[in-house]
Amino acid sequence: MLDIKPNDERLGRAFRIYQEIQGQIMNKMTAFSDIPEGEDPIDFSVYASLKSACQVFLDPRLNEKLRQVEREISEFEGEKKLMVSPGKSGPSRSP
Repeated sequence: MLDIKPNDERLGRAFRIYQEIQGQIMNKMTAFSDIPEGEDPIDFSVYASLKSACQVFLDPRLNEKLRQVEREISEFEGEKKLMVSPGKSGPSRSP
């Protein structure tokens, strides 16, 4: 995980939630520490990553956390006048 601390408080709160979600995925992956004999290590690693992510993403409690992240970044975007244009991969400043 990234060891950074945003200067903006809202981004800091959002980033902490994001890191918590990443941590939950990593904790779920500990159940897959041993690759079963005869399994392809790459396929098993991808399977373990996807399965762990699905277990976290499908948890109904995650929706509230994601809504909080969205609120925090929306406030940041509004203040900074940032917006993501359709068809573009990143934000731009509005005039």
